[in-house]
Amino acid sequence: MKPKLKIYLSSKMTGCTNYNYHNFFRVQKVLQKLGWVVINPARNFGSDQTLEYKDYMRAAMHDLLQADAVYVFGNWRDSEGVGFELHIAHKLGIPVLSRKGTEND
Repeated sequence: MKPKLKIYLSSKMTGCTNYNYHNFFRVQKVLQKLGWVVINPARNFGSDQTLEYKDYMRAAMHDLLQADAVYVFGNWRDSEGVGFELHIAHKLGIPVLSRKGTEND
């Protein structure tokens, strides 16, 4: 049996109501129904929102390195953190997908 591919969720969190968790969990459900194993950074630290930004980004980098692809959604273009994640993904050859196909669509 072929292993399922892992996809990392990436969207704006900082400055969003409840860090945009509701959209992260909504997108996770959709992608799981499509057969992906979803790596959802909103699940990190038991959804604790009291840590420093660097702690979340370190966990995000660890998660990103486990992924076969990245899925961007929502207001991702307005996020410094997403920009950093995509820079790493591009440098490592990890494909970036969106609802329309690729991040450039």
